[in-house]
Amino acid sequence: MDRLKRILTSWSLRRLYLLSGAAMLAAVLAVYYLSPDSRVQVLACEGNYLFTDTQIYQLAGVSTSTRIWLTPAFWIEGKLKSSPLVESARVTRSGNRLSLQVQEKNVIGYYVQDGQDYMLTSEGESVPIDPAYLRSILHFPLLSDFTDEQLAQIAREFRDNEQYLTREVTAQIAEIVPYKSSYDDNMLRITMQDGNVVFSSMEDLAMMTHYEDMLQQLKGQSVCLLLDRDNSAINKVACDYLNMSQEEREAYRAQLREEMERKAAQEKQQAEAKKDSALDKDQDADHRGDQTEDTGENESGSQTDTEAGTETGDGQPESETPELSYDAYGDWQATDVFDYQYSPSSDLYYDPHQGLFLRWDEAAQDFTVIE
Repeated sequence: MDRLKRILTSWSLRRLYLLSGAAMLAAVLAVYYLSPDSRVQVLACEGNYLFTDTQIYQLAGVSTSTRIWLTPAFWIEGKLKSSPLVESARVTRSGNRLSLQVQEKNVIGYYVQDGQDYMLTSEGESVPIDPAYLRSILHFPLLSDFTDEQLAQIAREFRDNEQYLTREVTAQIAEIVPYKSSYDDNMLRITMQDGNVVFSSMEDLAMMTHYEDMLQQLKGQSVCLLLDRDNSAINKVACDYLNMSQEEREAYRAQLREEMERKAAQEKQQAEAKKDSALDKDQDADHRGDQTEDTGENESGSQTDTEAGTETGDGQPESETPELSYDAYGDWQATDVFDYQYSPSSDLYYDPHQGLFLRWDEAAQDFTVIE
């Protein structure tokens, strides 16, 4: 009987100890739960570009009211990865600091179809845009009037050239639309945020990485550029000509031919005038030569050779090529062609905006740049 009493007493004491311990633990947990130390005090976000930090916290369902040790990391990561624009997510905790690291999908533009806005990724995915995140599309160009096949091709170019077509490059583009040309049905007309226009084939899109460098060499605003990856060049072209219809281009070429014929007539008249002037000078020189001694004649002849150029073995004058500079020609005339100036003596055009010398190619019906 005494033994039974001792057993009951021992069990009662243990039960009392357990209840006391549980009560103390519950009290501690209650105090911790209600204490500011149980909440997140510092929120940090890394890797986000499409979303703001606040948007990422909303997607994750965390705030400074979140109990840091009562919210599992895998649960937060799962909520972040549920977004169609988040590729992966990682959550780390350090004291009362909660860090969210996200890797977003590479969005290259957006388009509208049947009244719905879609983001296009470099993997060719079309992701519907939540109205709450419409502001995010400000980072990307509008892709207008493309077929599904063309959108897929553009996505491939961005994916295959991601080291060149970075987010910084993409953010400079305002809009991309199809632009059919006589030599490429898949040309693109790219309007930049600064107002300039770039024409490129889909295969030459990677040249956009040099756009910022090209801007430092341009003069004027709202210029048009043509990407040429084969020659690793970005060429300035006439915006008006590129924007013309086929009929307008033919009319422009006819006007240009008339301008060329008028210039040729003026050049012919000037050449005849120079010829008459040269004959008069030769006659004057003959009269002076009769009155000059032989030595004087040699010195005069040497001076004339120096001024006019030496003769080669076959008797033809060997003229030095003048330096290609604006001051080398004194007969520049204004034209109605893209503000170009024309020099009849050199048959060259000069672009004062770009500082380029050009020559009209009759066969190609276009200007060529003279290096």
